[in-house]
Amino acid sequence: MGHKAQGGQWKHVFIEHPWLPEGEVDLEYLRWLYTAFTRSSEQVYLIGFPDDFFLHPPQ
Repeated sequence: MGHKAQGGQWKHVFIEHPWLPEGEVDLEYLRWLYTAFTRSSEQVYLIGFPDDFFLHPPQ
């Protein structure tokens, strides 16, 4: 869990997209996601994130 990892660091971090009521992204979720991302020193793996979660460059 991201919140328990604060201060720790690992080479590889796996982040599973949590269930969010109606896809609600709020400040608390963004803080959790930031903490999870910053625990990795080499690679982050995202699991189950929908494609529309990411920005895609224009074609």
